[in-house]
This record gives sequence, C-alpha cells and structure tokens, in this order.
Amino acid sequence: MPAPRRVPNDARPVTVRDATPEDNASLLALEAACAMGRWRSWTIRHDPDFFALFRAAGVRGHVGVASDRLGRVIGAMTIVEQPIAAEDDQSMNCYVSGWEVHPAQRGRGVGDALAQWALRRVATIAGHDGRAWFFTAGSGAPLRRRVHRLAARATISSSIVLHAYCLPTSGRRSISKAAGLAVRPAVAQDIPEMADLWSAVASTRRFTPALDAAAIERWRLVTLGAAPACYWVARTEHGALAGFMALWDQCPLKQFRMESRFPWRRVVVLRCLAAAHVCVSPNDARAAHALLSSGAGAAAAPGYARILAVADATDALWRVYREWGGAGRRFPAYVVSGRRPGDDDLDRRPLHVEAGIA
Repeated sequence: MPAPRRVPNDARPVTVRDATPEDNASLLALEAACAMGRWRSWTIRHDPDFFALFRAAGVRGHVGVASDRLGRVIGAMTIVEQPIAAEDDQSMNCYVSGWEVHPAQRGRGVGDALAQWALRRVATIAGHDGRAWFFTAGSGAPLRRRVHRLAARATISSSIVLHAYCLPTSGRRSISKAAGLAVRPAVAQDIPEMADLWSAVASTRRFTPALDAAAIERWRLVTLGAAPACYWVARTEHGALAGFMALWDQCPLKQFRMESRFPWRRVVVLRCLAAAHVCVSPNDARAAHALLSSGAGAAAAPGYARILAVADATDALWRVYREWGGAGRRFPAYVVSGRRPGDDDLDRRPLHVEAGIA
C-alpha cells in the first residue's frame, strides 16, 4: 500500500493560545499520549487538575496550548514565573518546560509555534532582558535552531548541564549521617532562621527564587504536611542551622506512571517525593548528606520509593546525589534572553533548580 500523501504544513495551520480550565481534559489526554520509552514507557500526569500544581506551589504558571484547525489540542508548553531572591538579579526568572507535542502531529511545526509563544510570553512577563530557562529532555540542537530562526532579538546567553536523579529511599548503598549534625522535621520556631539562611545562601547560587518566612510557613502548613513530606532541618551540635530541605509528596497533583508492555502490560504509579527548597552551601556536602539520609530513611517506612532531585554538576548537591546511587539523567538547560551570547556564562555560581516545578 502506498504511503499516504503528506499534507503541507500551511494546509494544516497551528495556533497557540493561553490555556483555560476548560482545556484540562485535553491536556491530560495529551500527557497520556506523550509516553517516553518503547517497551517500558514513562508518562508524567497532572491528574485530576493540570493547573493544581501551580496553586499548591504558590507560583504563577502559564500554559500555552497548540491546536489544529479543528480546535483539538495537539501540543502544550508551560512557563513558571520565579522572582529572584538576590539583590543583584533584577530580572524575573522563567522556567519553560512541559514541552509536549502529540506523536501523530510531530514534524509539522507545532514545536516551533510553542517556542515562539513562549518567547513572546516571557518578553511580556519580564521584558526583553528577562531570562527564560528552557529545559529540554533530549538534544539542545532543535532548541538552538528554533531560537535563531524564530526570535531575532533573543539569543542563548548561557547553557548549563544539569543532572536529574531518581534517588532510592532504601535498598542501595547507605551513606552515613554526617557527624555532629542532628536532623529533624522543622517546627514553627525554626522558620525565622530558615528564612535568614535562605537569604544568605541565595547569593551563592544563580537564579535562587525568593522565599521569606511567610512563604516557608505557608509551605510548611499548607503545601507539605506531616513527616516525611515536610521540611527537614540540620543543626550543628551547637544548635546553629546548617541547612534545610523540603520533601514534597506530589502524588495528589503529579504522578509518574510506568507502563511495561513486554511480556505483559502492567501500569505502576511510582510513589515518590520531590526535593524542594534545598538550602545548603554549594560547597557543603556534609549538610546535604545528613538531610538526604534522614529524609530518605523516614520516607522508606510509609512506602515512598524514590526522591526526585535536580542539581548543577558544579554543586556539592550533585556529588551527594551521585554518591547516593540513584539513576541519573544528564540534560541541557538553556538561558534564552535579550542579552549577548555568553553574558550569563561569566557567572560561575551553581544554578538553583526547583525540581518540583521545573
């Protein structure tokens, strides 16, 4: 049978608009169709409410949906606004991720249309000097081509290699707790010190989001909850705060589903926690060891299998995650802005990434 004739792109127009709550069912169906892998496929679902994660995290999210001439949703892209904490960083930081195109619609310019929407939206949010972090699951070459082709004023001003980890809570080589540090769930009395430490550490990393005492309290009481899904604090033997991190149970908002197709079909929803608001010095692996060890130990008992984390390879956190023995994945992230190429590369500080929303 002869192959069906390919319809030219201009005969099948693609439009991109801002998503509304009425698009929820279409976005969930798109996520289900965009599986990664062949014999063992992964999908990320935001079931039952695609937009609930933004509200829970207390961030402003923008979702662009690409539709065909019949109005069917065939692609999507997400932008999350993050005010920057450091005083010398005046621009808004925008995470651009969730880049999905229906498998049956790939190769017809849907990705280009979504990238163009994202560049326009970031310029509206943060101005032409604002930064947009594009996270790509594969090669960055298509993104580079799209930026050069679609946006004359925008350029890739920096590129960073990040490592994403799915850290086991048990069953792997254990890392002993750091001597002289005591780790426990955070209480209300810890919050002022946590806010002060966050402000101090923010200047040692690039693009650290703003987080004050009120925001930490809201996260502790509303977003997180009881241990192990809570803030964990590490203190020295003299009582000084050495670091803290949040373990966030996103299962009611975001699910990682694994489907095996051989030798039989089986679907598993992975119970995991996302590492958020990780606050340790870029050179202090000791506090990161202690926090991860205590948090993972507490998470294993109620059945959480993994902790999801992302780190810059120049950060002490990356070494801690690598030593823990989790399955890591290397992927590029690109800063797209109105600055000159390489401007942001002059800043050698590690990049701060929030794994729960990026």
